[in-house]
Amino acid sequence: AAGRRQQEPVTLQWPWSQASSAAAWLIRELLGEALEGGASPFSDKIALLPNAAEDTLGDPALCISCALPMEATGMPTLALPPLSAAMARAVAEKPDCLRAESFSMAVTELGAVQATFTVQGKRGEVTFTRLYDEEDIVLLQPEDTPTVAVWPSVAFPADQWKAYHVYTHGHGVSVSVLQDGAWVCDDAHLWSVVRTEQFPVCLTVHQNGVCLGALLNQLPVFQPERKESTTAAIDLGMSGTAVALMQDGKAYAMQLPCLVRTLLHGLHPAPFDKEFLPAEAINGVLPSCAAIFRDAAEPLPLVDGHTGGAEQLEYVRTSLKWGVEGPDRKACLLHLRQTMLTASLCAKMNGARDI
Repeated sequence: AAGRRQQEPVTLQWPWSQASSAAAWLIRELLGEALEGGASPFSDKIALLPNAAEDTLGDPALCISCALPMEATGMPTLALPPLSAAMARAVAEKPDCLRAESFSMAVTELGAVQATFTVQGKRGEVTFTRLYDEEDIVLLQPEDTPTVAVWPSVAFPADQWKAYHVYTHGHGVSVSVLQDGAWVCDDAHLWSVVRTEQFPVCLTVHQNGVCLGALLNQLPVFQPERKESTTAAIDLGMSGTAVALMQDGKAYAMQLPCLVRTLLHGLHPAPFDKEFLPAEAINGVLPSCAAIFRDAAEPLPLVDGHTGGAEQLEYVRTSLKWGVEGPDRKACLLHLRQTMLTASLCAKMNGARDI
């Protein structure tokens, strides 16, 4: 019975002894096996963002809890949440164990950064704390800070949606995404989109193989009222592709709010409309043209190209009247897939069982 009681709050200072059975027991009680045995909960180094804007970190709560004291830094400075890849994986598996408000940053007289965060478990909570000395601090200047965004940033139940996209623009650091249980990234280009079936609660940030922390995308689970199957009708026009859906005997045009959520803002606005998705609502009609970014036999929407604006010369028109051979065929295929993906998301947002 004693083992089932709530534990008193405990603080653990990293590094602790790898042989510490007490620390291992506390972590196991909190997180089960989610945090690998002996793994540090803290990133290898801590990344500081000097001259940070108010929205550099997309979550307003993190912009408060991860802020360093102005009297110590002399300028607005934020820290990336200093989670290790193992801790980020644990949070991805148990999103409720960590709140954005639980972080705290302090600066010592010698310039070290004291990072603290609290993890909540089923039987209590543990506060982790670490002192990052000067050699463990990385200054990530605004021009080296990438833009990172997620679409759709809607935390569906795990079996309801399996097409999340993480967009990264910038070369300063690498951003990794959990995909099929492994951390993956594409840092070979100025910008990239990684698709994953798992809602991206946590992303890890690396530089030259060294973990600098994580980006958090914690949202409540979205559970609309379940409804019957939905039917979609697609009209491929010469300039626009219109989509209508039929659900519970009622027809409506495809509409979605803006579901692009930016987790990290770089110095300059990223060209979402040219590389990802415009950060705006979708209302019924998509342009009948697409751009191919990656040479793939079966291009995936957003990963290998996307539907976009016809005024840009690099876009290929995707109306079937323009032909289905060579580049036109790939553009048509990409456009159809993105249209069906968007229609499916609209249906799921409205509670459809399937489409």
